[in-house]
Amino acid sequence: MTSGSMRWTSGWMAIALLVAVALPVAAGRGAGWRDRAWPEHVRRVDAALADARAVDASRLAYAADFAVARALLERADAPQRLGDVVGTWQVRSIQVNAHGTFAYPWFRASIRRTADELWFEKTTGSQRRSGVLLPHGDGRSLAFLGGATVNDEPQAAYSRGRAAGPAPSDSAGRLYRIGARELLLVLDAEGGRYELYHLRR
Repeated sequence: MTSGSMRWTSGWMAIALLVAVALPVAAGRGAGWRDRAWPEHVRRVDAALADARAVDASRLAYAADFAVARALLERADAPQRLGDVVGTWQVRSIQVNAHGTFAYPWFRASIRRTADELWFEKTTGSQRRSGVLLPHGDGRSLAFLGGATVNDEPQAAYSRGRAAGPAPSDSAGRLYRIGARELLLVLDAEGGRYELYHLRR
């Protein structure tokens, strides 16, 4: 074998080795959030959109707000490419439960990049959330694992790894892009209730 052939063969072997090492990492990308979530929250994240759409609050209080919530969920049925979500946002909360639908005004939120993940926080308003955003694995959404607080309470970390079971403050959901400058975070869809964070900028 000539020295040129040996270099060519060695080069391709090196590339093949890199691919072999990289493939499991790429294939596992997006699965890591499942190991960080409580088992009962894994389904909450996976089925966030379907479970939210199954709720019918059209005949309860503030039906107009419910119509807005439904329209946002329908847009999330065909999400756009996530693209860059880092930066400052305006966010409004729309809560749907057994009493009706309640849409709140716009407040401030941000998504920033830490060393190896994204961090979301709603920074104003009496009801706040903060937590990590991690690739879901479907290539078009992010899983949210965090905590909910009120008023000036300190941020509540997601409890997996810190407690024997889920904390009342735990919050889990799924983030989609629904427009060029809009995101939708579907939160805590379970038992006939859910909350939406509609983000815009």
